[in-house]
Amino acid sequence: MKGIVIYYSYSGNTSKVASFISNYLGVESIEIKTKENIFSDENIIKQSQKLIKNGFEPQLEKNSYNLSDYDFIVLGCPVWWFTCAPAIVSFLKNNDFTNKIIYPFSTTGSWKGHIFQDIEKYALNSIVKKGLYLNFSNGEFMGSKQEVQDWLDKIKLDMKIF
Repeated sequence: MKGIVIYYSYSGNTSKVASFISNYLGVESIEIKTKENIFSDENIIKQSQKLIKNGFEPQLEKNSYNLSDYDFIVLGCPVWWFTCAPAIVSFLKNNDFTNKIIYPFSTTGSWKGHIFQDIEKYALNSIVKKGLYLNFSNGEFMGSKQEVQDWLDKIKLDMKIF
């Protein structure tokens, strides 16, 4: 099975995890980037809440990947106000995930929210596997490294089975 890590990162936490996962699984990684900066000088927390509330879906920069080349996607997303960051919503709504296996992980500094249910809702016709929540505080991972390794080993096992 061929896989890829695709992620969006604003603060850098999701990027750190995506890099680790990519190296651990031996697959490439691609960062989702918005065409324009979605934040102004306004308070980022308040502005992100407004973006989520208004259902904002930014335009994304083009990437060189072709999802049809991959069997599974490890999808990394920060939690913004209990759900996916808008860039992930745009990505999920504008790509075909038919029969793709998605292993989602999320980074958060507080509440987990309903991010994995939302990924299932937007990634139509995909198979969304059990996700992994990763809690950060001031840029430091606060969880169990063994839990992360166990989750990744399960993905490695699935890669061999399918």
